[in-house]
Amino acid sequence: MSRFESDTAVNALGGGVFEVDISDGWWVVGAPNGGYLAALVARAVEAAGNEAAGNEAAGNEAAGNEAAGNETGASVDHKRIRSITFHFLRAPEPGPARVECSIERVGRSVATVTARLVQEGVVQVVALAALGATRPGPTWNDLTTPTAPDPAEVATLVGDPEAVAMAEAMGVTIGQRFELKPCLGSSQAEMSSLAGSGVATGASSAAATGGGWLRFEDLAPIDRFGLIALSDAWAPPMVHKFPDRPPVAPTVELTVHVRNEPADPHDWVLGHFSSPLAEEGYTVEDAELWDRHGRLLASARQVAVIPAL
Repeated sequence: MSRFESDTAVNALGGGVFEVDISDGWWVVGAPNGGYLAALVARAVEAAGNEAAGNEAAGNEAAGNEAAGNETGASVDHKRIRSITFHFLRAPEPGPARVECSIERVGRSVATVTARLVQEGVVQVVALAALGATRPGPTWNDLTTPTAPDPAEVATLVGDPEAVAMAEAMGVTIGQRFELKPCLGSSQAEMSSLAGSGVATGASSAAATGGGWLRFEDLAPIDRFGLIALSDAWAPPMVHKFPDRPPVAPTVELTVHVRNEPADPHDWVLGHFSSPLAEEGYTVEDAELWDRHGRLLASARQVAVIPAL
């Protein structure tokens, strides 16, 4: 089992409640990374939704078979996360917590689930998800795939040793969990300074857009939960506007739409991250995750706080 799988594992206690253990291995400044917390909650949500769907299908079939005098043998198509929204209320501490799920509705194709991440009786994260089974229907794709060099042609990001040491001293461990190959937006030289603690000297005229190839450092398989984590794994796009500032933009709300899982779960994923707007101390951050064949795997949008200059 990979580090990501073990650190996002959930243990069902019954009644839609899951026991989890929040790891300190995915920490940003003073808090766990939002993508990590989101993936952890998402595992519980999907498990709860499919358990409820299976129970309802079994109950419906049992009722029908009882009337007809037949034996039961219910089955139901697996429903996976299609859309999930998270609101981050507080920053939990490393250690035990619970995910409490409520089934709002179970339909033939779609289930709606809400969840709360609770630690020591205090709600930390609230989530709302739509789970959907695969359905027949028309297909089209009018999206434009970002142009990027092959990952084999791009150097892996290596942080400045002094900045890396400073981050580790502050308990920032998230940089150890991912392997990044910047090739969209800022150059690797710019990205190498993102863990610094300089003071902004003014806004750059560059667009707040960047990204590149990314994957888990230990080559953990990238499934739908991995995509949720990767959607928040890159430095905030605001660093392209303020390259001398620490890359800190706490997430208030995050919504992830999962389209497809990678055909090769161990391959690189191309991430395109942008922040088209910032006003009144908040910014919108968009993320797109693509495979090397130009297929969109997931898209995300979040509202984040921009600390004052």
